Amino acid sequence: LVGGERDRLVLVLAAWGGRAQRVEGRTGREVWSYAPRGEDWMVNFHASPIVADLDGDGRPEAILADWRTDPRAEKDPSGAVHCLDASTGSVKWVRELSAPFASAPVFLGTGELVVGDTEGNLICLGADGAEKWREALRGSLRADPRLTPDGASAWVVVETGEVIETRAGQRGAKPCAGFPRAQHMEWGSSGGKPIHVVAARKEVAAIDPSAGKELWRHEAGGVVTGPGCGACVGVH
Repeated sequence: LVGGERDRLVLVLAAWGGRAQRVEGRTGREVWSYAPRGEDWMVNFHASPIVADLDGDGRPEAILADWRTDPRAEKDPSGAVHCLDASTGSVKWVRELSAPFASAPVFLGTGELVVGDTEGNLICLGADGAEKWREALRGSLRADPRLTPDGASAWVVVETGEVIETRAGQRGAKPCAGFPRAQHMEWGSSGGKPIHVVAARKEVAAIDPSAGKELWRHEAGGVVTGPGCGACVGVH
């Protein structure tokens, strides 16, 4: 994911197999690489990394959430969150947690980081990696969250289709809409009001998040395998 560093492009990549790297945006030259090895674990990256100034010191951090597997298959998969100096790749902290991560972390802009795991735990970490709060949801979080126009981070809970929001200064998640069997979501705007567009297998629907009402439903004609693209544009 791309972030800013004194008007330079910061591009951090992470791959299944457990290797993350920063490359120069203009040349593709590798600046640093990071390949953590947990004791008795194989470390992989399934979720997208993010770049943000987590501690407010004017220097960006790279945040990665991993998926750990036991090579001997004796233990269930687990996960950890890694905070690196985005300039040098040096490790600032690693927070080990109980379940793997398939969705990207969210920076709330207040020194708080929210991550959602595959067991449905929504976890808030401080700039030092300490856990600030945790909320257990009724399903797993496997798709990247979406930033809404009014500054919230919206997530879709796979098993229930519920859409939830997290905000700076808000403890826990707020339900805002729902659509059965939803797996992907994107935001959009209609008439100046925000809407959530959710996809569930072969259907796409628009939800009014303020009222939690379904606005319309569309048959996609095939299985929807990813989120759509939302934009606010003028049509003439």
